[in-house]
Amino acid sequence: MKKILALILAMLMLMSVLSACGGTETEEPAAAEAPAAETAEEAVVPVAENETAETVTGVSDETLYVVAREEPDHLCALYGTNSETGGILSLAMYDYLLYLNNETGEFEKSVATDYEWIDDTHIRIKIRDDVVAYDGTTITANDIMYGLELGLAGNNVTSYIMVDPAECYVEDDYTIVLGTTEAYPTMENLMSTSGFLPIIDESSVEAVGGWDVAYREAKISTGRYFLDEWVDGEYIRLVRNDDHWDQENLPYYKYIEVSFVSDAATRAMALQSGEANVAMSLTAAQDEALGSDSVMWYGFGDASKCIWMNCSEGPLSDERVREAIFWLIDNDAIIALCTNGVATPTETQFSTKSFYYAEPPADFERKVDVEKAISLLEEAGYGDGVTIKSFGLQSDQATLELIQSMLSAANISLEIELVEPAAGFSKMGSGDYELYLGASYGFDPVRVMNRVDGRIAPAQAGGGAVYNNDELNALIDVARASTDDAERMQAYADVQHFIIDKTLCIGLYMDCVRFGVNNDIGGAVYDGNGYLYLAGLRPTA
Repeated sequence: MKKILALILAMLMLMSVLSACGGTETEEPAAAEAPAAETAEEAVVPVAENETAETVTGVSDETLYVVAREEPDHLCALYGTNSETGGILSLAMYDYLLYLNNETGEFEKSVATDYEWIDDTHIRIKIRDDVVAYDGTTITANDIMYGLELGLAGNNVTSYIMVDPAECYVEDDYTIVLGTTEAYPTMENLMSTSGFLPIIDESSVEAVGGWDVAYREAKISTGRYFLDEWVDGEYIRLVRNDDHWDQENLPYYKYIEVSFVSDAATRAMALQSGEANVAMSLTAAQDEALGSDSVMWYGFGDASKCIWMNCSEGPLSDERVREAIFWLIDNDAIIALCTNGVATPTETQFSTKSFYYAEPPADFERKVDVEKAISLLEEAGYGDGVTIKSFGLQSDQATLELIQSMLSAANISLEIELVEPAAGFSKMGSGDYELYLGASYGFDPVRVMNRVDGRIAPAQAGGGAVYNNDELNALIDVARASTDDAERMQAYADVQHFIIDKTLCIGLYMDCVRFGVNNDIGGAVYDGNGYLYLAGLRPTA
């Protein structure tokens, strides 16, 4: 750890010298003319040899050293994490009712051993009787109910808006019944979602001093790792849960120690120097700069990166302005420059990997047409130009600046505000925005669809289009609640085609998370966010 901190200080000194010479580099390349690269449809994601290599078996007392972009505010998966670091560590720390295999698309049993629908709005879930919590006690259905009550009272409302608390109850020590406000045929998706019912132990919460303390000092979980130590501003260390119920798949590393380095180039240097085994949240700028001892892994989940527009007020309430923006976007250029050509395109917020994804209409065409965009803006009364305010994360700077350049061709001035993740979530929830760049995660298709349901407040939908339309609402209602598989699939297709027709959002590409990893480590598995399961990493055989 001291060596990593020394490396960070050395890099900061070097950066200050470069700044004096006018030579600093941003974390991602600035917007510029896109290279003449292959189109997104032809892009091939490179797979490193060690991602699929055989790995050693058994367990060890070794430590896996990781450098992350930011320090999380908390490690409570129940309320959702507002940082990539928190999300990735939560995967190692928490169990969930079901596990969605991101490779096969199949749901696999986890803490839930069986489940059945009693009727359209009640599902009975049986859980394991050997799930050991941080304090050594065994999880029961009462702990699941405790977590549900915390979730309903918390800030991750998008995960719980369909739950009817009056219809939820414990049947016995290892059986719980969940009630929903309406038929919810995609409940399996929700049961595998990181923000919905991560397993939390009530007695462990009480032991650390109650929920106000446990929310951050999260020694309350049942996963493959427990929180061991958190030194503010320096590192978080997890320790292996040797009593985990899945004894056949205990993690190799006894400890995972994560330090925080905001600059991507410095994280890459920690990897190259051997001070770290894994560097998280790298950028396209590091694709060819890791050296001979490390490789880049690309985590593709179910996240579709989109341009979201507030359709309820201002210039973007006019469909012609939204369509004009569509005709100005050169998506191949965005993918080539901002992802180094490794991403595949999307049309809406629905992931191309989702079971409910629908191909665009046969007449759908995606190309740049500046003249058409100018004509639409003139029809809408913006022939002299229009200013639109936007926001995105620091890591989205290059993409936003490229979009800004594209929109200027039709005299649209895009103002950009770069925000931290917590501030971004707050802005999306407030509905106080005109345009933002964000990723929609496709675990649960209903939650994805909620972002175009104007009857749901932005705070509950997680931002979105803020668009209320009777025709769309009718399609959404069928897609969300129909128990007829064919009818539900058709309704989801109709919703996606409506989104395209009215330009409620503009899909860009399947988002990916870049991880630099030592050559001698394998065991790559990713979740629906594209996050790497650190608990699955092992030395190669």
